[in-house]
Amino acid sequence: MSADGTILITGGSRGIGAATATLLADLGQHVVIVDIAPEPLVGTTAILWPAPFDVASESAVVAGVADIEKAHGPITGLVNAAGVFGKMHSIERVRMEQWDREVNIDLRGTFLVARSVGVGMAKRRHGAVVNVASVAGMTSGPIHAYTAAKAGVIQITQTLAAEWGRTGVRVNAVSPGFTRTAALEAGIASGALNKGQLARPTAMNRL
Repeated sequence: MSADGTILITGGSRGIGAATATLLADLGQHVVIVDIAPEPLVGTTAILWPAPFDVASESAVVAGVADIEKAHGPITGLVNAAGVFGKMHSIERVRMEQWDREVNIDLRGTFLVARSVGVGMAKRRHGAVVNVASVAGMTSGPIHAYTAAKAGVIQITQTLAAEWGRTGVRVNAVSPGFTRTAALEAGIASGALNKGQLARPTAMNRL
């Protein structure tokens, strides 16, 4: 990281994206957050981009990135944190409209934003991309579209790292375990997610 440029965080109004935005802003970075349902973060200097930002829409991503760079200067850091997950159930109950939604946001969205931001980074020969993947992308699990999408995020990260590495752009992924975000807690409360199943594979037997 450097003090120059802007760090863009997708899914920045809540969950892991919001926590990341708050941390980077506290470290003195110029942070802009985008979200499909934009909400400002309290007690931080992170800047909210007020327009809804749909990572699954190519036209919205391309136009949004261009507008953000016009307003805030070159994006030198990207955190791809936007993501959704579905219900835990057997494969015969997977609805394809839900599959498409998860893959479009988690996988397609990660690629679209990384490409729209990273091409400019590569031309400037400087920048860093961090994609939020998941441990679910490296093992089996009853969230079929989510595990497939996150495995794809890991592979996209490796591919872009190899393609852009020699230009000075670093591309990495982090793979958190299931984290107690508001979305996860809501899923547990509604019965869509099973807290015991999520916690059982962890070293400490807890989220």
